[in-house]
Amino acid sequence: MCEQPDEPHTEPPRSTPRGRQERADIERYVRGYREFPETDAETEAVAAAGQITLAQEPWE
Repeated sequence: MCEQPDEPHTEPPRSTPRGRQERADIERYVRGYREFPETDAETEAVAAAGQITLAQEPWE
């Protein structure tokens, strides 16, 4: 059973230095993903690894 935090996660206001940095980090991540998305080979490799891993789990 997972414990729930006492307070919900909230984003820092964008007007604070931390909030502006977080927003810049997100924008940089999204821009990088758009410029360099996964290749078909990478997607297939992850799917295969997932199938192998899940096949090792007991499904009773």
